[in-house]
Amino acid sequence: VSHLPIGLDGSCNGLQHYGALLRDPRGGSGVNLTDAEVPADIYGEVATEFRRLLRRDSGDPMADAILALSPDRKTAKRPVMTLPYGSTRQSCRQYLRDEFNKGLEKFRDTEHDSWKMATYATPLMWEAIGNVVVAAREGMDWLKACIAEVNSLGLHASWLSPVDFPVYQPYAERETIQVSTDLFGRVRLSLEGAEIAVKGMRARNGVAPNFVHALDASHMVMTILEAQARGIDSLSMIHDDFGTHAADTEEFFDIIRLTFVRMYYDRDWLMAWKKEIERLDNRLEL
Repeated sequence: VSHLPIGLDGSCNGLQHYGALLRDPRGGSGVNLTDAEVPADIYGEVATEFRRLLRRDSGDPMADAILALSPDRKTAKRPVMTLPYGSTRQSCRQYLRDEFNKGLEKFRDTEHDSWKMATYATPLMWEAIGNVVVAAREGMDWLKACIAEVNSLGLHASWLSPVDFPVYQPYAERETIQVSTDLFGRVRLSLEGAEIAVKGMRARNGVAPNFVHALDASHMVMTILEAQARGIDSLSMIHDDFGTHAADTEEFFDIIRLTFVRMYYDRDWLMAWKKEIERLDNRLEL
């Protein structure tokens, strides 16, 4: 008898989706989509590349100070894990600062400033991620380029997820009206009016995370339906953490993989997305 959910997580599940979307053998192997003797660790790979880049700058006091903290997979995990969901250099810098603070506390180092260290390390971590996560970045850049074409016509992107759930990203710039009132004290309100333009930057930055979130949600729906068809109805689902009771975990483990393969086996979701977006306007040719 079990009352606690046993969670099963994806291996950097945003990158798993991009690996499958792009049929990327290198990226796919890095997130355990291919057969291997031992599990792959994409965070460890990026951390190894990050240390290599730091050693390239050996002799620089800042690089040497960061190497002294022994940056490992934990240092790389948050910058890599959040990449498919729209992380930026700014968020990468904050993640690195958090990790460096832990290291400085551990070694009782009061000489170095974690913010300066993170500012120095961010371009190197960004380069390390780019050297390891190649195809996924290209896929994300392609989605952004397509949305730029859509926005140039004043359109908002919309499409269907793999389970036919409608996705719509209405990033709109609107008229703003300022209203000052003495009702309940002096208050100034900002009221939004009619749409006057598309927020192109927000739309471009949002499309890659929105696209992969739709894939995440589709995989979850397919997994829930397959589990229920097999009589497993006690489920605890949080993003890429899929859980059920211990007695059903082994079968659930197989269901998660079956539905992921089923979702991608004979479908090209990027091409399907391209065709849907082009149907928004006959002038679009992505």
